[in-house]
Amino acid sequence: MATFETADFKYNPSHYVPFRDKAVLEKMRDITRNDFVNHPNPNLKISVTDCDLGMMFFMDIFRRISTAMEAGKKLVMILPQPWPFYQQVAELINISKINCKNLYTFNMDEYANENGEIAPESWPFGFTHALKKYFYSKLDPALRPPESQMIGLTNKNFKDYGQMITDMGGADICYSGPGWTGHLGFIEPDAPEVPKDLEEFKKLGPHL
Repeated sequence: MATFETADFKYNPSHYVPFRDKAVLEKMRDITRNDFVNHPNPNLKISVTDCDLGMMFFMDIFRRISTAMEAGKKLVMILPQPWPFYQQVAELINISKINCKNLYTFNMDEYANENGEIAPESWPFGFTHALKKYFYSKLDPALRPPESQMIGLTNKNFKDYGQMITDMGGADICYSGPGWTGHLGFIEPDAPEVPKDLEEFKKLGPHL
């Protein structure tokens, strides 16, 4: 059975997630694509399809990086969960010999447990860990920005995270999308901090 917990980071489901039985959640995580299609409900029709959304996403990231770096401009990006295809962006950068010294990235979010402890970079399922693994470490060392410019959330910096981006002149691009529970930036649909409108949402700032 798959598990996302490790020796140095353990967590329980958020109190705002409607279903919190960990054993059942672990079992559901092991469901395969075919399992979704082969189910007993005759009134429910499911098909699993592939699309090129990932291709569009990583090509846009590459285009913005290459355009800014070749012009000698600073680029500040807010990036969502670093899927493995970030490695493809790194490969294109290496092939094109693009020096990324002016690139700054901020992870959009990160996991935290019920005690308010943000997952450390060493946690293999964390977003900062993934960005370093699938993107930063794949860049040619001669083309990499300083590692300090690949910024993830920590307990030390999260209260100032928004200000850090502001101090950079703001983000040039922010990629986002809803999570499987309907959340955006880990704000669950029935969590108490859900804003009443877009203007309130824009003023929330970083939070646990």
